[in-house]
This record gives sequence, C-alpha cells and structure tokens, in this order.
Amino acid sequence: MIPVHPWQFEHVIQVDLAEERLNGTVLWLGESDELYHPQQSIRTMSPIDTTKYYLKVPISITNTSTKRVLAPHTIENAAQITDWLKQIQQQDMYLKDELKTVFLGEVLGQSYLNTQLSPYKQTQVYGALGVIWRENIYHMLIDEEDAIPFNALYASDKDGVPFIENWIKQYGSEAWTKQFLAVAIRPMIHMLYYHGIAFESHAQNMMLIHENGWPTRIALKDFHDGVRFKREHLSEAASHLTLKPMPEAHKKVNSNSFIETDDERLVRDFLHDAFFFINIAEIILFIEKQYGIDEELQWQWVKGIIEAYQEAFPELNNYQHFDLFEPTIQVEKLTTRRLLSDSELRIHHVTNPLGVGGINDATTISET
Repeated sequence: MIPVHPWQFEHVIQVDLAEERLNGTVLWLGESDELYHPQQSIRTMSPIDTTKYYLKVPISITNTSTKRVLAPHTIENAAQITDWLKQIQQQDMYLKDELKTVFLGEVLGQSYLNTQLSPYKQTQVYGALGVIWRENIYHMLIDEEDAIPFNALYASDKDGVPFIENWIKQYGSEAWTKQFLAVAIRPMIHMLYYHGIAFESHAQNMMLIHENGWPTRIALKDFHDGVRFKREHLSEAASHLTLKPMPEAHKKVNSNSFIETDDERLVRDFLHDAFFFINIAEIILFIEKQYGIDEELQWQWVKGIIEAYQEAFPELNNYQHFDLFEPTIQVEKLTTRRLLSDSELRIHHVTNPLGVGGINDATTISET
C-alpha cells in the first residue's frame, strides 16, 4: 500500500497508469482518514497527529531545480543511510553528548517498479509512485524545547515583523546570532571533517531546536539522496555502508543525484553550496538588513567557529581534503537546471565569503 499525493493521483497516476488500474495491477483504495499539512518542501506531509511519521511522496513537477520524484534506489537506500548515521552518532560522544544533533530517520520506504511496462511508460512513471516514512521531530524534543525550520529564521509576517523579532529583543542581536551560528555550523563541519560526510543542508533540510528562542541544537533530515562522501575520506565509524547502486537510466534523468564520488571537491562543495552559500548566507543577509550586523562581520564569526573547531581537533586529515577557505567554490546553476535537462552536472564557480583564512593562514577577512 502506497500513499499518493492528491495532485500526483489526478495528474500522473490516473493518466500514466490508467491501463494498470483497469486491469487491476494497480488498485485505488480510496482516501485516507489521516489528515496532513504540506510542508514548505511541498511533497513532504506533516501529520496532524504528531505521534505519527512524516510522509515524503513524489510530485512530478519541477520545483527549484529538479523534478520532485522519488527514485526507487534512493527509497531502498533511505533506511540504510539512517541506520548508518545513527550508528556513527552512537560511537561519537562529541556528536551525541555535546552537540546532541538529531537525525530525523527515514525508517521505511516503498516504491512502484514494474519491469513489464513499455520502455516509454517506464520512463513516464519512473519515481512517480513511492513513499518514505520519516521520524517526527516531536518525538525528539525534550523539556522546554521546540523546533522550527530554518526557512522561518528569515521570514516576516504580513506587517514586516521578523519571526525571530521577540528572540532578538530578549537576547540581543549579537548574542543570539553568534549562538545560532555556532549551533548550526559545528555539527555540519564535524560530520565533514571528522567523518568525511557532507549534507545537502539547505534551509528545508534543517530545523533549529531552541528553548524559548535560544538556539540549542539542530535536526537534520532528507538523507536518501542528501548526503555525499568520498569513501577513502570516511572515518572508521562511517566506513561500513553498502548502498543500492544508481541505475544508468537515473543518471540520464538526474546526474546531480549521487551519494558517493571520487571527486573530493564535490563533497566539500555539496556542503558549501547548500549550507553556506544558500542557507547561512540568506540568514546572514537577513540579520544585516533587519538588525544592522554587518555581513562581513558575521562571516568573520563563521570563520572563527570553523577555526576554533580545527584547533580543538588538530589531528584530522580531512582539513586538507575539504578546505572550506578556498577563494572560490562550485555551486549549482539552479536556473539552468530548471530550463535544461539534468543529464549533466551544471555548476559554476563563485567567490567564497570564507575565502581568506584557515588554520594555517594568519590573514583575516578584516584585513582584505
């Protein structure tokens, strides 16, 4: 049994699987009694009953940069990646006990893959019918904690009042921003430097956990195709992962969707692009506009957080492989991907706001 988004049922399933519905190989069981809210990512549903799992289902539309289907091999990999990440955390006391990072696990998945369909129809319905069940953030919160998606941090109401306004008034703009940056950045660079794993942590894939507005830790999600690594740079704790390989046909549909690579730059810049370039940069610009903290100063704080981590863990070899301070970084051409096919990587180089400095560089951003 596979839940289907109403739009997907009307525009895809009823059209492309009409014959299968007629001959009984695909059965419609009616509407569910369960009620859900759509999340900002459109295809992930939040249950009204917070004891239940989130549902991630395909919608065959292009949103931001790619068609929002769920490839069968990624569904099959979802629970394995979740188990892998949680096993890593159990062996890493810094990640588990100090950072207390939450990995919202993808615990179960199902997909429709019918090899008896014609090649044309297989192409039409590839990834169009499937589901991933994800853990609910409300199962993970303790005491006075609450959680919000990172998108909310730079949102304002209809009167232009920022969502975070009361928090800034309570704690002060500088204190709150420094705390937020530390809470957000340390888990991401620890996973990269210590374990060799990068996350596609744009704002929809991260949640800020807070106590009365004070940032305390983060929750990460969307792992089935949202992590990347080069195997030789993985930590011992992270080295034992076997995945369902990407089919050749999938590479023709979305060549940007891969987990393992031989190019370490594609690991580093996976994090740089989604987390620093899109996510943190947006929040920094919002803080500057609303509360007057200079953008360059905030990037100095970011740089300081990274350098403090490097000084705390000086023995790690991955600093030389994943240099976050290079002058330029590779980021996706999102508009180009919308307009053209995903049959090839579409990236370009942009200036890195962290491009001056590093653990072996005495130059600071303020001196440029």
